[in-house]
Amino acid sequence: MNNKNQQNKIRIRSLELSMTVLLAIFFSIFISCNHNDTIESYQKSTVIFNANGGQFVDGKTIKEFKVEIGDTIAKPATNPTRKDHTFVAWYETQDGSGAPYDFAKSITKNLTLYAKWKSSKPIVKKSTVRFDANGG
Repeated sequence: MNNKNQQNKIRIRSLELSMTVLLAIFFSIFISCNHNDTIESYQKSTVIFNANGGQFVDGKTIKEFKVEIGDTIAKPATNPTRKDHTFVAWYETQDGSGAPYDFAKSITKNLTLYAKWKSSKPIVKKSTVRFDANGG
């Protein structure tokens, strides 16, 4: 019995030592990693192209893309279309105020870009004409 107990103690001690070595290796690898770079390189933002009353060639009104933080986004290959309107550019504001979006900018957060439209219908002014028969 005594010899068996001795062998069990040696096995347990051996397992404890192995676990200690494995933990030491794990923590040294973990600490040596630059976690900020690793996490940032895998962070993604969502960029949405909203046709804002128009639609894309496939009939959709929204296009959504995942972009890594720090990357840029390219314009869609084709602009959306809208009846009686001409596409102007992509804007960060739904009403198209401000400057068009600068596609050279790095993506830093989730972003929605809106299509800005210009009416292509001719402007028709209605006027009322009255004739005065000068008494006749």
